[in-house]
Amino acid sequence: GEASVVSEIDTKAQRMNAEELAKQRAAARTRSRMRYKFRTEKKQREDRAQKQKSLEKKREKAARLRAALQRQRREKLAKAEADRMRRTQLVKARRKSAELKQKMKNIKMEE
Repeated sequence: GEASVVSEIDTKAQRMNAEELAKQRAAARTRSRMRYKFRTEKKQREDRAQKQKSLEKKREKAARLRAALQRQRREKLAKAEADRMRRTQLVKARRKSAELKQKMKNIKMEE
């Protein structure tokens, strides 16, 4: 009977070892899963942040472009306005000088 008692103890020990191993394996699996989950979530967060950043950059670039275009448009309009003023001034000056010439002619004719 002594041999059977020893074998019974052995099988008990083996069973306990097997259970312990199973527990450890399960814990390792859980840890691994958690690590993977954490890694992927971190990656997703970083990707989102990167996307946000690049969007901001694009928006800023677009805003700068818009501002530059508006400035060019304003400058163009201002220049056109200045040219128009200059032209009207020139026309007025010519008219005045023509009138003066005519007056001078008239005065000379009267003499």
